[in-house]
Amino acid sequence: MACLGVVGNVVQAWRHGWVLEGDNAAIAINTFDTIHGHFRMVGVHSSAVTYAGIGDFYHPGPMLYWVSAVPAGLFDWGPAGFLFVAALINCASLIGVAVFVRRRAGDRVATVVTAAGALLVWSLGTEIPHDVWNPHIAVLPWFLALVLFWSVLEGDRAALVVLAFVVSFSVQDHFSYLPLVGPLVVGVAVTIGLRLWRQRRADPAAWASDRRSWARSGLAALVVLTLCWLPVLIQQLTGDPKNISQLVRFVRAGSPRGRQGASFALGRFFGFLGSRPLWLDRQVDFDAVMRDPSLLDVVVSVVVVGAAAGLCWYHLFRGRRTIGRLLALCLASIVLLFVSTVSLPKEISSALPPNYMPWWPVCLMTLVGIAWGALALTRPSWRRPVPLIAIVVALAFTVTTVVSTDPAGDRSIWAFPAIRALNEQVRAKLPNIGPYYVADQGGMAFLSLANPLILDLARHGYDVRVPAYREPSLGTFRSVDRRHLAGIVLVASGPTAVNPPTGATVLARVPVGVGTPATRYLATSYPVVAYLLPPSKLDAVGGL
Repeated sequence: MACLGVVGNVVQAWRHGWVLEGDNAAIAINTFDTIHGHFRMVGVHSSAVTYAGIGDFYHPGPMLYWVSAVPAGLFDWGPAGFLFVAALINCASLIGVAVFVRRRAGDRVATVVTAAGALLVWSLGTEIPHDVWNPHIAVLPWFLALVLFWSVLEGDRAALVVLAFVVSFSVQDHFSYLPLVGPLVVGVAVTIGLRLWRQRRADPAAWASDRRSWARSGLAALVVLTLCWLPVLIQQLTGDPKNISQLVRFVRAGSPRGRQGASFALGRFFGFLGSRPLWLDRQVDFDAVMRDPSLLDVVVSVVVVGAAAGLCWYHLFRGRRTIGRLLALCLASIVLLFVSTVSLPKEISSALPPNYMPWWPVCLMTLVGIAWGALALTRPSWRRPVPLIAIVVALAFTVTTVVSTDPAGDRSIWAFPAIRALNEQVRAKLPNIGPYYVADQGGMAFLSLANPLILDLARHGYDVRVPAYREPSLGTFRSVDRRHLAGIVLVASGPTAVNPPTGATVLARVPVGVGTPATRYLATSYPVVAYLLPPSKLDAVGGL
């Protein structure tokens, strides 16, 4: 049922004309290039380069490109392909949650947790379930990772191999998961080691068998980790700059303005666990993240954490370790999220919702653990109707997720009609397959329109070259060789669109905003125009 929420959201996005725009288009270009032999060895270009002052660096690894390449290729690497990728990754995560919770706690608990998964899909809003942007596509895999950590704590050796893959994907996809994954991996390894050490003294025969079993699973997990991180290691050894070294420099230096500190982190802590939890605000924005917590937010947060800690201690003390370990994992995750928020750079980007996506699954699992721990103290007759209630609630959230999917919820919906019209008109009028240098002038052209055009031309067989300022995010192999250039495609928005360069031929002219309900958000009435210029105008266009 939780998967139906994802699939319905994806189908609705397709019906509403969703297209690859801006960052999503850059991810799609790198995925397309990966499957065509231009292997990316780093992740998505980090926006922190704008203030870090250490040069270009990227999120740790390219797993998003490698995982997406074949599924997206089934649909020719177009919008449908990446909607399919989003559905595939998110549904696989939810199915994994159901499978491993059932292995640990049986059908009833698995029903409740997967119903909670439907709530999580709903809470992500109308855009994230179908979005492949790297902060968004990692949320449901992180939900699965929490379940897998808990499963490994419970002695599920098969979960260890899956965990190696899922945490590799999460960390490579977005650097914000590393401060969570690293300590949790160490904590789980130490816990298992201590358990085996005590077992060696208490039951040597069982210890010998378990040791061999854990060794086999650990070796398999190590193989998976090696394969996942091999491109990252190769880039670190041969690349310039070395990305992991750059990330270490960024962590050490942070922002020239310093770090956010404990006061800022407390505000976000009370915001996510308080009376108006941010993770249930389906369209959380900058203002919501930055709001000052009320006294009620503080009280509710203290009650939630206190209940989790109390139930964790009680169930561990009474021998119900399955519940106790889940709550201990959630509490440890909250502490790590708080510490990572303290260390965020003191920049405006630190208050943007994508930096806080790991909170969503942690908050959900904390409430699930509290509810489970409290119900375990009640009579069995009180617990019997819980799965049925969970199914009904999950159905309601699933239907709401699908029905409420609105194109206006996407962050750049106003550009979608322009992108579709621009791409079709440019392809129809280009005289040959190039190579063409695709440049842009104007804010909308730079942020939203150029990348989709580059992708559309590339996947239709055109030879596309890009300006130097796009090479960090799209790869250096698309650099310009002016000797063989067939022409320059200039995408212009703003004043340039009505004042064409000398010698320009109009390929496409699109009135921005036509056909979209979001025209009220436009700050300009200029059209978007694509021009074809001769190669001799390369220096005038700039970007080399």
